[in-house]
Amino acid sequence: MVKFILFLLGGFLFVAFQQQTEKVAKLTGKILNASADFVVIGYEEERDTLFLASDGTFAFTKELESPDMFMVLVPSCRAYPAVFMENGKVSHIEIDVDSPQDVRITGDLEAVHDYLDKRYLVLVYLKKRPVRGFKEYERMAYHVVDSLLDVVQKLGDECFYRYETKYLRQTVDVLKTGYFNILSTCGEKFDSDPDYNIFMQSMDLNDEANLKNSNIFYYLQWKASCLTGSSVLDYYEMLKVLQKEVHNQQISNKLAFQLARIYLMSGRKEHVEDVYRIAKDLLAEGSRKEIDDLYTNVTKSLKVNSLAPDFEMVTPEGKTLKFSEVWGKIVYIDIWSTWCAPCCKEIPYVAKLVEHYKNNSEIEFISISLDKNLKDWQSFLESHRPGWKQFVIPEKQQRAFLKLYGINGIPRFMVFTKEGRIIDTNAPRPSSENIMNYLDGILNP
Repeated sequence: MVKFILFLLGGFLFVAFQQQTEKVAKLTGKILNASADFVVIGYEEERDTLFLASDGTFAFTKELESPDMFMVLVPSCRAYPAVFMENGKVSHIEIDVDSPQDVRITGDLEAVHDYLDKRYLVLVYLKKRPVRGFKEYERMAYHVVDSLLDVVQKLGDECFYRYETKYLRQTVDVLKTGYFNILSTCGEKFDSDPDYNIFMQSMDLNDEANLKNSNIFYYLQWKASCLTGSSVLDYYEMLKVLQKEVHNQQISNKLAFQLARIYLMSGRKEHVEDVYRIAKDLLAEGSRKEIDDLYTNVTKSLKVNSLAPDFEMVTPEGKTLKFSEVWGKIVYIDIWSTWCAPCCKEIPYVAKLVEHYKNNSEIEFISISLDKNLKDWQSFLESHRPGWKQFVIPEKQQRAFLKLYGINGIPRFMVFTKEGRIIDTNAPRPSSENIMNYLDGILNP
């Protein structure tokens, strides 16, 4: 009798364990050529850090309220693959840090991930395809979404079908809002399509759903471009539109912080006072400190002719130098990284400047990398052999360096006097048409 009861109890525990297993989503993985001993799994605002086993493997399980996409963040890897996770399903991912384009996802949801790769290409094509007008683009977007959902239905995964239906319906809205990108590609003004203008003007700017899917940000970009006649992102004009047209405090607070932060870290000086004034007007009390600090940094620490904040950098040979140790000439700095395509496009133009000024002992060109993977940086230097000084900021000091100089994106170019005083922390790019006139003006004031 006791054996029988134990047998039943064992069976019950097995079923209970099996049911519990079916309630969780699981992702296993392997990181090849890892430069760190951990990987980060990201979902919305959440982050889970998982330590890798000695062979580079890891396992992540989570009971989900609903199926969703999770980002796999690997230090020093230029790929950020997304993995769809669903309770009761197991997926496996392999990432080679040295070949980040060759990500493989297998397991229960392999067909889903094959579809996601194809869906990405379809949507990229749709965003760039020229059309005869907004109405045609809208019809085409709905047709593409319907076709994609037909494919998803054939996969036979009801959970993924519900997820994808919601995602694609939202995507149509975002595609329609971002139609100005197609107008820009075609060389048309942002307000040149009457149907598109009506659609944009009908947007509810106080609906937080339009904040979450970035529609309000797109609206601000569109309206600012209509006012200025330029397709270039103008965060100052966007901030002015925000102040005038958005009345929801939570929305205006979040976007004001975002726009002011980007502007104050861009190195631009033209509208600093106005940007700060508008931001203070829109921001809630608890959101002001970082903006106050950035404003102080831009107007005092990084003021023209003020002494440049010092920092450490490392040579390809591993020697640590302070920035102040290279003073003595006019210094033109290129802040870049091997993973940054726009940065790499500027390198031939830096080479032209170096060649042009090679007999001028008054100016020096140096490049400072933000690469975290030093192998990538050193391999790049070995294959390209640039003829000017190269440095890298140590990974642990990069965040402080970016904050020190208010850098929120690269490439970034800066110029300093022989004594290390600031001339320009947002100097023209080497590819700029008037770059040599700009530098000649500094050398021969």
